[in-house]
Amino acid sequence: MKITFQKSKSDIPLIRFRLPGNDKYFTALVDTGSEVTLADETFVGENDIEPIQEGEMKLQSINDKISHKTSKIQFDILFGRKKYTANCLTTDLSRISAQFNRQYNEGLELSLLIGSDFLSDNKVDIDYKNKVIVINS
Repeated sequence: MKITFQKSKSDIPLIRFRLPGNDKYFTALVDTGSEVTLADETFVGENDIEPIQEGEMKLQSINDKISHKTSKIQFDILFGRKKYTANCLTTDLSRISAQFNRQYNEGLELSLLIGSDFLSDNKVDIDYKNKVIVINS
């Protein structure tokens, strides 16, 4: 499955996905430096995605280390017509969206930050030159 990067002023891979039964497209940022895949809390709530487990988790970004309440969730996402399972932790991605929008003068709202767990589990290759992601699973 080949997925073309979403048009953007940056070279950071942004891809669009849908949820089964929903025609709306959402934006995911592919972050090879993140160990885990993160789903935005607002996105999760608005789409009635139920937690598997809740708890306290320390998340560390480049700028800070924060501890907050998080949930572990699992849900299906669609790239084209192909379905994949996303195993995520929930967090507030609004700061990342805002920083990206300021830096690249974009107007996007991140719903998902795809980490190395998803990339590894699905044998994903990223072709930056051709701006495509290839999912080999």
